Amino acid sequence: MPTMSLSFLFYLSVAGVAGVISRYFLTAPLDKLFLANWVGTAIINVGGSLLAGFVFALAEQKNMISQESLTVLLFGFCGGFTTYSAYSLLNFQLIQQGLLGQALINLIVLPLAGLLYVFIGYYSVRFFI
Repeated sequence: MPTMSLSFLFYLSVAGVAGVISRYFLTAPLDKLFLANWVGTAIINVGGSLLAGFVFALAEQKNMISQESLTVLLFGFCGGFTTYSAYSLLNFQLIQQGLLGQALINLIVLPLAGLLYVFIGYYSVRFFI
């Protein structure tokens, strides 16, 4: 993990803001283009995963990106653009390390648990607040 200098944190923050702004300005036009309010999010999530894989390979295979830049791009831009990219990259790394069982648990349990907890959060407000 890179050192936490103020300049590093600044670049990480700027990249995160750029990712959030990019997502914000791309999602609605994509939904409108495809006439469905979920398509923009799906395209952003898959596109962010593609970008994360590309950036990771440039760092790992080609040694073209420093650890600091990799962190800024993955955690900053891709993290702001879509957390799905981090989830996808984590599963790729688990499979790459031969931890297929852990990857399958993560791929199956995490989305279902996330959806379950959205329901719990939603209905806890409805029934308890």
